[in-house]
Amino acid sequence: MKEVTGKQRQNFLHDKAGRAFMQFENCVFGTANNWDPENYAGGFWKFYEVKGHDEEMEADVDAWFMALDEDEEMTAACYYGEVKTDALTWSVALNLVIFSNLSFHYDDKGEKELTQLFSNAYHSLKNAAFGKLIPNINLEHLCKIID
Repeated sequence: MKEVTGKQRQNFLHDKAGRAFMQFENCVFGTANNWDPENYAGGFWKFYEVKGHDEEMEADVDAWFMALDEDEEMTAACYYGEVKTDALTWSVALNLVIFSNLSFHYDDKGEKELTQLFSNAYHSLKNAAFGKLIPNINLEHLCKIID
């Protein structure tokens, strides 16, 4: 996992999400607030890329996501109720849910390019998460949140 910093940070979302970058970012902020209004009041978001070959998953990974720069536990409101987990697992789950939602949103609009972009983003990040990105102890939390 590599944090995107400096000049690369300026165009990161546009480079990854194309013309939908502002909608993606807005979904991140809105969903974060809906999931955990007590702990989330804005904050600094880091951008990450995960690239390489995951031997355990036997897959090439080219994933990207935004992660809230927090040290405290965050809460996600989901089908199973509230799930408390670390900020990285919470952020990855948040990105996965948004990637999925946006892929269906753009599919409904007949926009195949953006549908494929967000579908690929979902599957790449999910592969990375179940590879080595998320510690095994937190995978149950991730599964509950994205179910």
